[in-house]
Amino acid sequence: SGVQFSILSNNAKYVKIGGTLVYSTCSILEKENEEVVRKFLLQNKNFELEPIETFGISVKNNENMYTFFPNISETEGFFIAKLKRIK
Repeated sequence: SGVQFSILSNNAKYVKIGGTLVYSTCSILEKENEEVVRKFLLQNKNFELEPIETFGISVKNNENMYTFFPNISETEGFFIAKLKRIK
């Protein structure tokens, strides 16, 4: 999760105000997903989570962070969060 946090933080430097950064992994583990995004948001008050359209697919929605489980979503397991730079 340290590598993922570093990648997310580095890419955030290139997002302009009003721009969007999508963080996605092929993991369903909270330590690689929600925990990374929460840590990022604590250290980057200029970003906020935005909702994502899931088109009726059943997903775990945790504070606008979405996990797709193969047995529920009928997709590969993955995670996605949409972060908007607000200032």
